[in-house]
Amino acid sequence: MSADQAPARKWFELITETVAVKGWSIAELSARSGIARSTIYGWRDNQGKPQAKAVNPVADALGIDRARALRLAGVIPAVATPKTEAPTPEEIEDIRANMRETLGPKAAPVLRAFDAALAETAERDIREPGGREQSGAPPEQYPSRAS
Repeated sequence: MSADQAPARKWFELITETVAVKGWSIAELSARSGIARSTIYGWRDNQGKPQAKAVNPVADALGIDRARALRLAGVIPAVATPKTEAPTPEEIEDIRANMRETLGPKAAPVLRAFDAALAETAERDIREPGGREQSGAPPEQYPSRAS
């Protein structure tokens, strides 16, 4: 594993950027945080995962959110974007029926906008990696039916 693949490399890079902006040295950061310079420099190259008890005081000294610091250091996993499931055709029809019932004669333009949004979503899912087409839900699931 190369130095660029060290678990805390991104954390170390944020540290170096932040101390530069503050006009500090790593030695000054070490004094302010109570964490040894060797520990801080170790995050650049070491293959071991840092400990929160070392990351948190450095984050506090730099004014960096602890959760962000812990994610960058590899102590906690990065927050994954939840994948939402597409509504079923039955759910889409229920939404349309609810709009027609609620809006009465004013429903037509809202339904056209709804169908346009569904069509746009289907097109985006086809174009973008990881879209619904790749996850198994067919784009036909978003039929355009202006009422």
